[in-house]
This record gives sequence, structure tokens and C-alpha cells, in this order.
Amino acid sequence: MRRRAGEPAAANKPPEWFKRERYDWLRPTGDDRRDAAVWVQALMGCHALRDWDDDRWLEAATAIGIDLPPDGRPYTDVVIPAYIARPPVAEIALPELANAAADPAYAYFGPALFLSVSLNAPDEIIVEGFKQLLQATRKAHPGLVSLPGPKALNSRATAAVFERWRSARIVEVAELEWWRRRQPEPDRPKALQIARWIFGENIDHPNRKIAEARTRLAQAIGAVPALWAQSLKTSN
Repeated sequence: MRRRAGEPAAANKPPEWFKRERYDWLRPTGDDRRDAAVWVQALMGCHALRDWDDDRWLEAATAIGIDLPPDGRPYTDVVIPAYIARPPVAEIALPELANAAADPAYAYFGPALFLSVSLNAPDEIIVEGFKQLLQATRKAHPGLVSLPGPKALNSRATAAVFERWRSARIVEVAELEWWRRRQPEPDRPKALQIARWIFGENIDHPNRKIAEARTRLAQAIGAVPALWAQSLKTSN
């Protein structure tokens, strides 16, 4: 691929679009539901930058009637895939149960608990039975974050989790590695150079920092189903 007009050689300096303020929107606000929604959007974009080819990007852009940016910016500047899944609690009719695992939404949703509820019982008995079954099931499928105490199995992503991802610069790594793959071979920067752009020239163990960011990114993308469920509004 030829270098785009106005783009510097990748080995010399980062692309023009790579600015610190570009990532300010990832700062935790203290509202865990709102922050979870922000990270669902960011991580779905990172997932697409990591795994989609140009044909899939073009198909997505064409479907909503927009053009992909021609100046080397990440395509997520104009289109980000949505995350779609079943609601956390949904009624499943008996004929559907056998086919539930084949449902694409089920594949996105991950571990699910299918229930049979007798409406002959009073509500308090139903609720108590559900709590007991959920508590037992949580031991096999713990929550997103490990916490001490009574909430160890039923945890949620907090500002500390979001800040850990932000500090690891996982979105920056996803965007710059996407950009790097699209540069001419002679101009492609090494992981060492990308680490210095992201973390600063005097960073210790730059290659290790990039490797850690890649690992955290994969873990965060895997947490998208839990983040999406956390981002939903409740009646309370």
C-alpha cells in the first residue's frame, strides 16, 4: 500500500490523528453504568480493528450510507459495530429451548441460565428460589471482576477496572497496530517505537508494555457481554 498524501513515514513519528486528547472520553466518570456503555463502544471498535478486513469495513459503511476516511484515520472514527444480545432476563418458550444454543444472540451473550418457573407459587417464593439457584450457578460462572467479601461472585466493572484499561492504553494500541498494518513495509514501526509513542520516550520495558496491553485488550473484549449487561438501565 502506498503512503497516503500528508502521512509521514511511520518509522519517524506517529500519524497526525494520534493525539492524547483523542482518548479523553475513556476517563472514568464514577457512573459505572455509563462508563460500561462507553467501554462497550470502544472495545467493539477495537475488536473490529483487530479482526475485520477491508471488505467487511466497506460493507458496514455502505450499509449506513457513509464513506470510510481516506486519510489513514481508524475506520472507527466513522463506524463502530453495535453489540447485540438477548436481554439479561428474557422469557424463552419451551419450543425455543432446544434451539437456544444455535441462536447467534446466545453466542454473543455467553453463559445463560434457563429457568422453569411455576406461576402457581407466590412471588416471594419464586424470587427466593431464583436467588438460591443464581448463587449456586455463580460459583461456576463468576462475574467480570474478582472482589473480596460477599460480592466476590456477583461483581461489576468499576472505575478501577476502567482506569486499569485506560492506563494500559489498550485502545491506543489497537488503533496504532491497525494503522501500522496498513503502512508500506519499509515504513512500519517496530513495537518498540509504538510503545514510545504511546507511553513516552523514557518508558521502561516498552515491548513488555505492548504485550501487556494486547493481553488486557483481549481480556477486555471478552468482557463486552458483561459490560453491555451492566450498562442497561434498571427500574430502580
